[in-house]
Amino acid sequence: MQRYLMSLCALSLLAVSSIGAAAEDDITRMRNALQAIQAMRRLPNTGMSLVDTGSFSLLVSDTGRFVVYNGKLLDMWSNTEIHSVADLDRALAHLDLKRLKLDFKDLGAFEMGGGPTQVTLFLDPMAAASRAVLKQLPALSDQYRFRLVLLPLEGAASVETAKRLLCTEPELALKALLAGSYDKLRAPTNPCSLSPLQKTVITAKLLGIDTVPFLITAAGATQRGKIEDVASFLKANP
Repeated sequence: MQRYLMSLCALSLLAVSSIGAAAEDDITRMRNALQAIQAMRRLPNTGMSLVDTGSFSLLVSDTGRFVVYNGKLLDMWSNTEIHSVADLDRALAHLDLKRLKLDFKDLGAFEMGGGPTQVTLFLDPMAAASRAVLKQLPALSDQYRFRLVLLPLEGAASVETAKRLLCTEPELALKALLAGSYDKLRAPTNPCSLSPLQKTVITAKLLGIDTVPFLITAAGATQRGKIEDVASFLKANP
């Protein structure tokens, strides 16, 4: 688990290495300096840490996504410089999963649909809003390929249900998830690894996913919370 956490923390460095040419000099300097951090202190109640690289200092957000350096606010995940509130809003509304190179098999994701376009959904199996979105997916399975990631945020019952789903044969678990019927799922046994659930919680924290459902399109557009019409949202955000 510690190795997994360390690999996720490296996401910002991966993004740094491919940022646009306009900030190339700054980014190259940061990339080199971040290989040998001298000291780091978290600023209380800010979600930021002050990093001393030995050559210069910078502020880094807890997720590693945002860096303040030399008067510039950089979004390391989208490789853009933030100039305004509007820029920040656009950045926060997108998550480029391809750039982040996450392996969703590590998260125990369920797959459904045979369409050409990938859509990712973080959901709580017991939450009404998540259930409402799930009910809309079968009708879209010819157009999209859905990746369903369990993120139980609504208490002990949600966590227990997620554990049961992850410890059930994937095809049967997916049927139970889509039906919202979990009574026949077996309780987790010792041989059943729950590390995918632990990794999902870590990943969600780092990505800033704190509510479900949370939908991410192939292009990185996101939607938090209840979605009245999934088809219309996906059509408007190809």
